[in-house]
Amino acid sequence: AIDFYFKALQNEYSLGNQKREADCYSNIANIYAIKGDHRTALENHSKAFDLYNEFDQKKGMGVALNNMSVANKELGNLDAAIQQISNALIIHEQLNSKKDIALDYTNMGQLYCDKKIKDFKKGLEYLNKGLEMQEKLDDKIGIMESLIGLAQGYNDANRSAEAISFLQRAENIALETEGASALQDIYETYSEIYEKMGVYKNALFYYRKS
Repeated sequence: AIDFYFKALQNEYSLGNQKREADCYSNIANIYAIKGDHRTALENHSKAFDLYNEFDQKKGMGVALNNMSVANKELGNLDAAIQQISNALIIHEQLNSKKDIALDYTNMGQLYCDKKIKDFKKGLEYLNKGLEMQEKLDDKIGIMESLIGLAQGYNDANRSAEAISFLQRAENIALETEGASALQDIYETYSEIYEKMGVYKNALFYYRKS
């Protein structure tokens, strides 16, 4: 697949089609991210962003910034990741894209709750804002993703009972919507919470389910 996108990239460059050239860089970056090569993924997402920025394609800029933030988080560059989500949030507010804004809040919250930053007050505030917006949009998948983020954030803050409560709500939605990949994330998070609590029997149970 990556060879196809490299050929397409050369073709779009020769045609001077910057929009499609940027899309190719984005697709190439996604493939590298799946392979776990986050540094090369970041390089290609950055190239995509620069091209989108040249012709002020704000939707593409927002997507690229979100993807750059994910790559930087994986590389441990949390300050850069937060800055990129902040910039994505500004763009999504300009576009009035409420679904993207809600996702930005959730991503921002998870970054602030990360063990390297541990700004739980700010992190949980963003996570709750993300959930509140998803509930207003009545987006079940978005609500579920926000609930998983909240569970992970509260677990990082050593507030296990609240984390489990959010995770139970997420699990109910995942079962209702047949979200298999989400259930895997939920069970992995259950396992992490119970392990942190020292309830190893439950931790092992959910680890085996994930």
